[in-house]
Amino acid sequence: MIQRRWNPGIDREFQIDTISAHYNQDGKFGNQGRNRGRRSVSDLRGFSGESLQFGNRFAISIFTKSNPSQTEVMSQSQLIGSSGDIKNGEGARKRLKILVPHFNNSDLIKGYSKTLIGRCMNPAEQNVKFLVGTLPKIWGLEEKVVGTDLGLGRFQFGFDAEEDIETVLKMQPFHFDCWMISLVRWQPRKSKNYPSEITFWIKVLEVPLVFWEAPTFRSIGDAIGVTKEVDLDYGRVQVVVDGYKELTFETTVDFKGGEYYEEEEAPVSLRYEKLFGFCKTCFSLCHKMEKCPLTTVTTEKTVEIRDDAECGLSDRFAATKGW
Repeated sequence: MIQRRWNPGIDREFQIDTISAHYNQDGKFGNQGRNRGRRSVSDLRGFSGESLQFGNRFAISIFTKSNPSQTEVMSQSQLIGSSGDIKNGEGARKRLKILVPHFNNSDLIKGYSKTLIGRCMNPAEQNVKFLVGTLPKIWGLEEKVVGTDLGLGRFQFGFDAEEDIETVLKMQPFHFDCWMISLVRWQPRKSKNYPSEITFWIKVLEVPLVFWEAPTFRSIGDAIGVTKEVDLDYGRVQVVVDGYKELTFETTVDFKGGEYYEEEEAPVSLRYEKLFGFCKTCFSLCHKMEKCPLTTVTTEKTVEIRDDAECGLSDRFAATKGW
């Protein structure tokens, strides 16, 4: 099976000229310091204390009037703004746009028709390289699936048979290293956050029996994401949720026209099956509670959830173990 992936392939050493090489101790232009002005990548590793391999942090020299040799360690993401403009320099330069003429890529698209694309929702806590070699073994498809690390927490699996893809997707949701992953079919046109969809079976608690029908559960599922199936026997609804949105564990259902409740509303609780790893402060799947931006301002709510989970008494946050 032929696997395609993009690889930047930076494999040659480059030279960096520092501004400090051309200034002497008085700050005047001169040749003093030239012996340290031209440094190779290997030299700069020791200079900055950081690896200079592609994708890691690297050292650059920032010239200022007060200190012409001031060195600052920055990541590539810090140098490039959200719009692609370069932050350093007097004037920001716009990102170069390249126009590719139209060509027939139907065969290329067809070649990816049996590919699943995945994303680690919390890549800081998940080992992608280990994931791509482990999941096929868990699926029992070790000899039939080829996994590839795409970088930035994303990965792909190439299949030989359509039946195997359908079998794998029925096993959803998936988690790895105790955090959730999104796994979907490859598609040529995709959103910016693709892939981020996760399919959960969600058990709905405290629904009044007089409203225990498919429309009730479907309405609850549609409010959370996209409803795929309703299971009235177990009071569950299968929903495709956006992994970048916070989870919902409690909500209020308005039963308009009902005679059971005078106020026509009832609180319900939601339990996600096979849920692993989420922030108990903001209910995000993308970071630990210790790294949550709301941790410093949240008090009672966080303590309450953590205590429930530690006691093992909370149905709202219980997770079914397994893949």
